[in-house]
This record gives sequence, C-alpha cells and structure tokens, in this order.
Amino acid sequence: MASLSRARWLLRRFYSLTPPTGRIIVASSDPYMTKDVDHLAYHSRNRQKGRMVGQVRIRYRYRRFKDVWFDYLFVSKKEMEDIVEGTGWRVTEYLDDDGPR
Repeated sequence: MASLSRARWLLRRFYSLTPPTGRIIVASSDPYMTKDVDHLAYHSRNRQKGRMVGQVRIRYRYRRFKDVWFDYLFVSKKEMEDIVEGTGWRVTEYLDDDGPR
C-alpha cells in the first residue's frame, strides 16, 4: 500500500542501501491541482477510507493478461517534505512542469 508509513519505510530502506552520494529522482503530480469533479470525488473517498488523497489503486491489463492491483502515490510538495522527514533523505530541488492541467 502506498501510504505515508509505507513510503517512509521504503525511503529508510533505500537510504540504508545507498552510498552517501546516492540520489533518488522522483516524479509526482500534485493531486490537489484539479477541479475535475471525478478527481475530487476520488479524493473524498480516499479521505473516508483513511487513505492519502493522492493514493491511486491501479493494475495493468493487456488483452487477456492482467497484473496484481497496487497503490501508486501522488503527492504535493508539502506532502513530499513530510514523507522524507526522518528517513535520512532531503529534498534539494523541484522541477516544475507548467504544462496544461
């Protein structure tokens, strides 16, 4: 599950396996930057279930083949800062995409 606690656990684990010069490059989209009523309804259902707003449950399908369900986590910059806190990692830079939403 792509929860806050799971994300922190993974980051601490990666930190223990990575040399001091190691870097993690992450891509995310701020889930709050939407006016789409379907997205907002999904956010509301996530809150009701105690999930993070940007948690998305998906699986891949191709013809008759399908993968297992898994959670994917989209976070805001503030949430990213909260996630890395106490993991050994730090955010050093954001590269914003000012493209269409």
